[in-house]
Amino acid sequence: MDQNLKKSKIKSLNKNYKTLIITQMEGDLETNFKNLAARVRDEDKIPKDTPDDDMLELYALFKQGSIGDVNIDAPGMFSMPKTKAKFYAWEKKKGMDKKTAMENYIQHAKKLMGE
Repeated sequence: MDQNLKKSKIKSLNKNYKTLIITQMEGDLETNFKNLAARVRDEDKIPKDTPDDDMLELYALFKQGSIGDVNIDAPGMFSMPKTKAKFYAWEKKKGMDKKTAMENYIQHAKKLMGE
């Protein structure tokens, strides 16, 4: 076999392997994110006396990691204060990519859960 052809095939295999590894790692991140979000929602592991700022941060990271940038209108002036706080916390994450938001969510949730 021609030496250049061998090198070309090896480069192609290496590129495909790297793509596979990166894709798998991203899939693992999303799986970890979804599993942890389900635990936060279902298992009540976060103490009830957790400060509102920490809970708003967790909410905003969850929304940014699962949806991306805010895609709804701001709440009206007669909306509940909690609704407004959640919206503006999420809005502050505008521009953060989903991967970073998922990573930050996992880190923040584990901290709040004491893990």
